[in-house]
Amino acid sequence: MSRVLFALSALAPTLTSLACSGSKAPEPAAVAGVARSFQVVHVNDTYRIEGVAGAGGMARVRALRASLPGEVLLTHGGDFLGPSFLGRTFDGEQMVDVMNLLDGKDGSEAAEGAEGAEDRLMFVTFGNHEFDDDDMDDVPLLQARMDESEFGWLDNGISWAQNDVGESVLFHERLSPTALVTANGVKVGVYSLTIDKSQPAYVTGFAEPVEAARTAIEGLRSEGAEVVIGITHLAMDDDLAVLEELGEDGPDVVFGGHEHHAQSAEAPKGSGRFVHKGDADALSAVVATVDIAADGTVSVNAELRRLDADAPADEVVQARVDAWLDRHEVAYCREYFDGEDGCLGKKLTTTNTMFEAEELVIRRFETSLGSYAADLALAHYAPQGAQVAFLNSGSMRLNQNLPAGSPVTQQLVEELLPYPSGIVLLELDGATLQAVIDHAVEDWTGNGHWLQLAGMAWRHDPDKGKATDLHLLTPEGPVKVKPDTVIKAAVMEYLVNTKYDQDGYTMLKPDMVIAEDDIDLKGLLRADFAANEATGISPAVRGRICIEGYDRPEVCLLD
Repeated sequence: MSRVLFALSALAPTLTSLACSGSKAPEPAAVAGVARSFQVVHVNDTYRIEGVAGAGGMARVRALRASLPGEVLLTHGGDFLGPSFLGRTFDGEQMVDVMNLLDGKDGSEAAEGAEGAEDRLMFVTFGNHEFDDDDMDDVPLLQARMDESEFGWLDNGISWAQNDVGESVLFHERLSPTALVTANGVKVGVYSLTIDKSQPAYVTGFAEPVEAARTAIEGLRSEGAEVVIGITHLAMDDDLAVLEELGEDGPDVVFGGHEHHAQSAEAPKGSGRFVHKGDADALSAVVATVDIAADGTVSVNAELRRLDADAPADEVVQARVDAWLDRHEVAYCREYFDGEDGCLGKKLTTTNTMFEAEELVIRRFETSLGSYAADLALAHYAPQGAQVAFLNSGSMRLNQNLPAGSPVTQQLVEELLPYPSGIVLLELDGATLQAVIDHAVEDWTGNGHWLQLAGMAWRHDPDKGKATDLHLLTPEGPVKVKPDTVIKAAVMEYLVNTKYDQDGYTMLKPDMVIAEDDIDLKGLLRADFAANEATGISPAVRGRICIEGYDRPEVCLLD
């Protein structure tokens, strides 16, 4: 077994950084006594074909894959059809079209018509956002994206609804629970697992992950797989639980998704079996070298490749990306701005301070953008008695920070809020609000249920996983919240809508809603931008979430 440093994002210092893997595979029959190897490029949670702020994106993924020798397996850990600004116009067509170009061939081959050729070494799993269009009437949309694709789809553990003649409502010739391929002479088995966060009408259920993985792995091993790879869209804790439970019967390595930041973790400890994930929007990719020793032992050495602005970008893919961006701007401006040229770049205001929206920050800390947005929600419902506001960070998806002095554009607003962002007013008691903040700090690794807030403050101890010292912020100063305190809160409608998973805030019930104005967060932002067009806005961290052991916020309102 060998060891390799898995270089993580500087924003995730608490995450595991050492990654290696090794296990015994069936004795290779074809080339006994000869060590063989192949490589894997893995990405996950890619919402933007172009990347973010000049970094990441699909053109850099293709350049990376093409730079590696031999036959390179490309895996995607789910979430690519939605949500995104372009996806609201093209329903994911733009993403599939660009992903079809990730075959690793050089630019000249692609330019000469390599399209239409199946990529036999590329596999994707379904993420929960592949199911954003969740009615039976939406099946043709997902079917169209699958029909357009030139790569394999894995659906292990997903039970699809059936039509009147007993056939699955979805079909693709390369849709299967598992697949067995040969890469550089190595028989490689791949399977998938998908989180049950969203269950559309055309899915009747999701299998329990451990048993779904066990069955898939046993089948692949029996078919002669020398290496077995899991491609998953699960929370890291669930990925690790599968590895822990299966032990030596588990996969050689798991490449995952769902979380949006690079991480690597091992289970069981000392086993050499790892889960690897990259940053969202292909800001990084995992590159793994899989070696098969003469005795059949499998070793997996993984490293994180940052796809920064100076990383090479494939010219053919970049040209296709640019064409989609141009096409989208024309369509958007025609629909919403009477065909005004360059409407997406129109400046609405200027931010005088740092506009913080990078995902690993906004999903773990109070940020200037989060406090600013929550302040607007609270101010809107203040005449109706609102005392606090809280917004789930996963609803705000800009995934970049804007330095002070930056223009705030129409495109930024649309990219920030790709989902409906209605705000409602609830009435709840202090015990329920405590349950809300307890959930907010669960699994503090950068998940979307982390809250941005106004009108209240609390302390968070990451080592203990506790949210304590909950106070209302009043003109007279902080007031301790008691279990029977009656509180009015402005919140995202999504957190109360039982049609969805509510980001886990199931303690919030529809009958708690006491007011529902025809307003959403996007409208509140635009109105405030317009009111401050000349002077600019000055979002700031207010010190409402005081985190033990961290130097942010610089000032805690509870001290």
